[in-house]
Amino acid sequence: MGRLSVIPGIGIAVENRLCRAGIKSCSQLADASPQEIREILGYLARGSDVECWIVRAQEFLREHSL
Repeated sequence: MGRLSVIPGIGIAVENRLCRAGIKSCSQLADASPQEIREILGYLARGSDVECWIVRAQEFLREHSL
């Protein structure tokens, strides 16, 4: 549920890299660890607030749950 691009700071390059690694939804991002995301993204993670992305994905899920 929820495309990754709804999370502020996640652009097309990051979304594509995460999708190739199997993280294709906000739910999967919300369940991931910051270390896992950094390992997937490599240099794309530099300067990015990965922890914030995970928190925002969790918030998105809470706000959009049925």
